Amino acid sequence: MLSPRWRKILRDLWSFKWRTLLVALSIAVGVFAVGVVTQTFGTVRDQLVIEYPKSHPASATLITSPFDDDLLQTIRKMDGVAYAEGRSITVVQVRVGDDEWRPMELFAIPDFNNINIDRVYPQPDFPSHPGAGEIGAERGIWPPTERGVLIERASFLLPGMLPAGLKVGDSFEIKAPNNHSYQLHFQGLAHDPVQIPPTFASTAYGYITLDTLEWLTGSRQMDALGIVVSRNPLDQK
Repeated sequence: MLSPRWRKILRDLWSFKWRTLLVALSIAVGVFAVGVVTQTFGTVRDQLVIEYPKSHPASATLITSPFDDDLLQTIRKMDGVAYAEGRSITVVQVRVGDDEWRPMELFAIPDFNNINIDRVYPQPDFPSHPGAGEIGAERGIWPPTERGVLIERASFLLPGMLPAGLKVGDSFEIKAPNNHSYQLHFQGLAHDPVQIPPTFASTAYGYITLDTLEWLTGSRQMDALGIVVSRNPLDQK
């Protein structure tokens, strides 16, 4: 014999069948969503554990006044420093419309074939990107040539951050810090596991040579110093 409480519960469930069904479906969808998020988080975490150390991340990155290779060689000889590399970071504006501009960080790397800190990798294609067909079938080149740029693959996930329909081989207009306009040649995709994803930073990333940097700014000097310490390089303390 059921108690009056359970008889009322069963009667309410039966009397409001559609509401009962909607509640059950809502619970099922919620449980499924939690499971998907948990599984995705686990997958991303596992990949970061593998991929991040492979990129040889810097123990510290110092944004400094411009310096040349002589200072870099001196720092490499300091006690506690396993290795040091320099590059330059320049923020430019990309024309994406008639009077519409979006920011892009350009990283000038001295030697693309000998990156020992914060490694950037060539990305031949990006088949998982929903607009990959718009990028073009060309595999691009590595390293970029003078007045050319490689664009971080995830930059294309930001709608409106790059010119619409941009393909490998196209040129696009940028405005340098001196407020002069230049045409950069899009030569391929790159993958940078160390940088904050463009979708979070709300800026596109590009990679250029020192020759291109000199063309844009008149200087070949670097202003970002990456250091790897000799002991516990991945230790946060």
